[in-house]
Amino acid sequence: MRNGFRGIFFDMGGTLVFPDPVRISAAFAKYLNRKLTPALCLEAVHAATIDLDRRLATPSEKPKDWWLQYFGAVADHCDQKGTTAAEARLRAFEELREDHRTRNLWSYFVPGARDLLDWLESKGIVTGIISNSDGRVKAQLRTEGLLERFMVVLDSHVVGVEKPDAKIFEMALDAVGLAAGETLYIGDFIHIDGDGASRAGLSALIIDPLGKRADWGYPTVPSLEAVRGWIETAES
Repeated sequence: MRNGFRGIFFDMGGTLVFPDPVRISAAFAKYLNRKLTPALCLEAVHAATIDLDRRLATPSEKPKDWWLQYFGAVADHCDQKGTTAAEARLRAFEELREDHRTRNLWSYFVPGARDLLDWLESKGIVTGIISNSDGRVKAQLRTEGLLERFMVVLDSHVVGVEKPDAKIFEMALDAVGLAAGETLYIGDFIHIDGDGASRAGLSALIIDPLGKRADWGYPTVPSLEAVRGWIETAES
């Protein structure tokens, strides 16, 4: 097993769970007057992550309003000709934000997540969650029947520290009694997940469905389902 990992921590959004592409598609159809398949909307979510990750490489470009920046990038991917009026786009984004306040928009759990967790458990590997979120991570995992699968769950809103600050990773390590060098962190942002884990001494693996960040300094896989193969076959 790669580096003899005894623990694997996961990000939540963009790793285990994604914004619901069906709900995004519905909002865009209503306000952008475009019939978009959920599959295209999910691809657009992946493209938005790349766009924001690139911006994060330059501290001065850190978004002031993550929501508008993120869904603006989603809409750009869906409407590459730029035919939608700015006002209509804004209404779509705000409806999604209001929807998220009442029922978490990040509700599309990755197929294969349970299979991977089953395999890790069979290997005796400790698992945990470290997420920049809004205080709803534990409730979301409980609803999915996944909360008990993780030895530690850290939500930045609850603990008062967010990635890429190394402290939140150190808190998770302390909670499970593992050393950084024997622990892997799996996330979707190079400049939040990869850099944060690295600062704390953990190894990092980036989920990169569109295959655009293979040369950004961290190992990547195209999906959560590919993690097992990466661990099993890669050399130390």
